[in-house]
Amino acid sequence: MASYPNEDRSKKPLESIEGYPRLAHHFASSPEGASYRSFATMANLVLLYKQANLVELEEKLGKQMVADSQAKDKSRSLFATDWPFMRQEVRKHTEINSAPEGRSNGLEECQKQSKLLDDSFSALKEYYEFFFLMVQMTATAHPRNPDRKYLQWWLQDPEHGGHSLMGDDSNIWGSFVKPGAAADDLVCVKPRRDDDPLTEWVKSKFIFWFDKNIRRRFNGSPSRDEDFAYKEATIRGYTHIFAVALVSILINGSMGVLFWVRSTEIRLFLIAIFCVLFVVCMTCVTKATRSEIFSAVSAFAAVELVFIANNNFNSYNNATNPAELQDSGLARESRFHPAT
Repeated sequence: MASYPNEDRSKKPLESIEGYPRLAHHFASSPEGASYRSFATMANLVLLYKQANLVELEEKLGKQMVADSQAKDKSRSLFATDWPFMRQEVRKHTEINSAPEGRSNGLEECQKQSKLLDDSFSALKEYYEFFFLMVQMTATAHPRNPDRKYLQWWLQDPEHGGHSLMGDDSNIWGSFVKPGAAADDLVCVKPRRDDDPLTEWVKSKFIFWFDKNIRRRFNGSPSRDEDFAYKEATIRGYTHIFAVALVSILINGSMGVLFWVRSTEIRLFLIAIFCVLFVVCMTCVTKATRSEIFSAVSAFAAVELVFIANNNFNSYNNATNPAELQDSGLARESRFHPAT
């Protein structure tokens, strides 16, 4: 919702017609918000029936192959080992069956296995095609909550959808009054890219507060809460700048704090706090995995400890009396006691 491009308000042929044409134009201009039902229950039902049909064909084919292999007619016993011979026999008996004298039971038995194989091939092809189509549909992402809310608002707004859909499919996307009435099997045409938690929060939560309390207050925009648009790339760019700045402040700020604190015990305690803050920042502003976060925080802690060690060494070399050593926390860490 927060990243829809501004729609062209000039009335185009499809946009000027209420109902499906205008909704189709809206979906074409904002494919990220276009969603349709996948009919998951019906698809599973059809797949189950196709599976049952294949089970029946498999059983019939197995019995027929056993019957042909044990038949008194030696030509039928060759069907299991000679595929061209079976097809030749089937063609020959098909020509005989087309003769006026009619067909015999022996000719029908000769054709059964080939007919079952052809039926099984067609049924398997339909089953596999439908199965993989269903896998692709199931893997498609569901619409996000902001996109679903925007579409519900668009469908009821007089200047857009205007409650123009009147059929049974008018409640597929739910409504502002009954948002939970939306179908459970909605899928997106163009799913949005998954971003880090901070960017997702900005797109789904913060942008609404910003538009209502800041942008509209200073720009005097119309009071309709949902009728606004921001480019998703712009939101992602500003969030990236904020995230980089936040991490930089944390790293450099921690160095400054550790430099001014003289007590070694307090420094170690502060390092632990800074490491926790670093982990929180890495989790919120990046899509790093647990192993990547662990490696990063380990490197961060190592840098902090090296900084403390170097700072303590410099402070020790610059100390001129035991009082300074005591203040810097080095008197307990060194065996050297300068003479007074």
